[in-house]
Amino acid sequence: MKQLLMRFAKGTGWMVVGGGGARFIGVISSVVIARILGREMFGAFGLIQSTIGVFQTVAGFGLGMTTTKHLAEYRRNDPARAASVLMLCYVVVTALGVGIALTVVLSSSWMADNIMAAPGLNKVLCLSALLIVFGAIGGVQQGALNGLESFRELSLVYLLGSISSFIFGVAGCIWGHLEGLILGVALSSLITVLYSGYVLRRQLHMHGVHSILADWFRERKVLLAYSFPSLLSYLLVVLVQWGSNLIIVHSQDGYAEVAILNAATQWKSAYLFLPLLVGQIAVPIMAAHGGRTSAVEVKHTLRWMGMFNIWVGGALLGILCVSSPWLMGAYGNGFRHGWMTFVVLQVSAFIQLLQAPTVKLWEASGRMWTNFLMNILWAISVLYFAKCWVALGALGIALANIEGLLVFGLGLVLSRRMRNEG
Repeated sequence: MKQLLMRFAKGTGWMVVGGGGARFIGVISSVVIARILGREMFGAFGLIQSTIGVFQTVAGFGLGMTTTKHLAEYRRNDPARAASVLMLCYVVVTALGVGIALTVVLSSSWMADNIMAAPGLNKVLCLSALLIVFGAIGGVQQGALNGLESFRELSLVYLLGSISSFIFGVAGCIWGHLEGLILGVALSSLITVLYSGYVLRRQLHMHGVHSILADWFRERKVLLAYSFPSLLSYLLVVLVQWGSNLIIVHSQDGYAEVAILNAATQWKSAYLFLPLLVGQIAVPIMAAHGGRTSAVEVKHTLRWMGMFNIWVGGALLGILCVSSPWLMGAYGNGFRHGWMTFVVLQVSAFIQLLQAPTVKLWEASGRMWTNFLMNILWAISVLYFAKCWVALGALGIALANIEGLLVFGLGLVLSRRMRNEG
């Protein structure tokens, strides 16, 4: 038990330094970029991010979590199989990333005209296609480092990515506004992928996991059993975010409301980042356990994660809510009135933290189809309530997030009761 606690504490410590620092830099970057671009253009940037996020999720195919689980499970007992799964993930994610990026380039004019209601964004969409390839490959690399429990190296990757994104993103924004910003972020993503690939090769060698090209295809069943439901679950999340943006972008003051939602979402991501990183640490620890004591160790891991989320998440929530007018005002005078949207969105994040231990247990135990079915319930609820509250703009989307998570929580209670009775 002491060894388990040490692993958990070590991983948490590195993620606090690297992951927390990276997210802080990301928030500062968003404030600077919003002030350079202005509210309307920052709203357009938020819509592009969510649009590319949909395609990036499809390209990633849930393979980041796949590499985490299977490297954690096989790296000691069957390193050859761990290498085969990793190679499978690399091959699939590269093929999907390139194919989907080309699709975005070819359809950029149509998407800008008919979906985003902004014909001038087609060139920016073309440039954003680079982020699909780099993001998908980087997701597999970071998932593999997490599965190897190389938390120190992973935290350095996060820091490099955020620092380079800040430098090149802000420089590109000053130089070429929205197009320059996308090019700067793409360059940052390329640098991060190259560095994380180098670090991953060293860590694989240290753990005795060597590349096996000949055997990667035999692990294809992993794609259906784990990767595909992971993809569907993540895709639902980004589709809901994208759909929410589209709902309000076609309403009055659409892009201005998207800008407020984007600013509040940046802080929600920062707020969730540290607690969810703790959950990210818990997945390989739980997936690697076996034997008679595994159930007890998993129970302790979930308890530590839950207590961390309650106490740290609760404290951060209070600080963010009290500071909301000043934090939103930092983006510019046109953002300050969105402080209520900010508060409601952070409350939804805290509810998500309360549910996170159960979701991470599903991921560690391979119950990804359960996760997907529950996410369907959540997605339908959020989009339904978003349509109901569309007159409130960004605030309506924030309220819909809370209502969707409450429905998700009700589903958790009912499924647990049914499982216990069964």
